[in-house]
Amino acid sequence: MQVPAMFKDASESLEFLRFAKTDLLKADSESGTILHGRDKVLERFGPLFRNHAMDLTEDDISAFLDFEKNCHWTGLHRQKSAICSDINAVRRAVAKLVKRQEPDNIATRFDYAYREVTGFGEGIITPILFVAYPDYYGVWNSKSEFALQLLNLWTPNADRGESKGSKYTRFNAAIYHARKRLNELQESNQPPVDLWTIDYYWHAIKIMHDDGSLTALVDRFQRERH
Repeated sequence: MQVPAMFKDASESLEFLRFAKTDLLKADSESGTILHGRDKVLERFGPLFRNHAMDLTEDDISAFLDFEKNCHWTGLHRQKSAICSDINAVRRAVAKLVKRQEPDNIATRFDYAYREVTGFGEGIITPILFVAYPDYYGVWNSKSEFALQLLNLWTPNADRGESKGSKYTRFNAAIYHARKRLNELQESNQPPVDLWTIDYYWHAIKIMHDDGSLTALVDRFQRERH
């Protein structure tokens, strides 16, 4: 289902993200766990997926699917039984998925992983991609899809028969462009915005939308920019 956009164009949406970042980063009680867990998660799982995919164990995958270990994504554990039922398929899928090359063939690699493992949807494939290559791949799940549509940064319209991998290529390009523009708008004394933090923005936007506080934040933004 397509989500009605709150802003007329991407430029206005990105100005809003810059304006709202303080509010977004304290949107829920898990923000500290999520924002401070980045380095630990990338150090643990990044090399594991990039360099040791064929040695992955059920315990490795099980740990990554738990919020307490991935420090970012809730709900992944629901697919644990299905995914861990064939660890050899998981190894093959992850090994193919993280074999990054130029030009990037992410659509082909995504589609292979999607077909190979029962339970491997975009909400699990893209966090694996992200922790393996945190500068290149954003996370595609219901929250990020909702937020990007709400902010008019991406629309899900696709050609009939478009594969999941092809759709992710477009989706990731939208996230990548959003990060690039946000960093161009950053004050020179501020650290660059990374994809981990941007993924939290999408999570926060969904929370604030659902609890009714996002509209007030947008109204404040519109008042203060004029």
